Amino acid sequence: MGKIRIEKRFIDESLRIRKEYLNSLTELKDKESNISKIKNDILESYNLAHVNDIDKELMETKIEKLSNDIKKLQNDVEPIIIDINNLKNDADRLFEKIKEKYPNVTKEDLIDSLSPHINNIDKDYDVF
Repeated sequence: MGKIRIEKRFIDESLRIRKEYLNSLTELKDKESNISKIKNDILESYNLAHVNDIDKELMETKIEKLSNDIKKLQNDVEPIIIDINNLKNDADRLFEKIKEKYPNVTKEDLIDSLSPHINNIDKDYDVF
């Protein structure tokens, strides 16, 4: 069938979903340095734990700090993951609405028709 002309409301909704998704990915990417820091702290603590004369209080303090850092990161990331899941649901509903409006359109044709609009947004984000 090839490219089809999709109603503006469907294009606008697909653009909204894509923008919010890319914003969420950007937020997650911003958390990468925190994840790396926690990973390095865990490795450092693991190495310290294997030293025979380690100060038990120091180790307990390090573990408590790591635990707090992990909880904070989890609290920061969890809402982003929820947003991404909600966007997936929005995308699924949008696809169903488009399929109702254009029952003979294949998924590939739909992707071909929306790609130029989506690609214009993607180039504005540095998450890939």
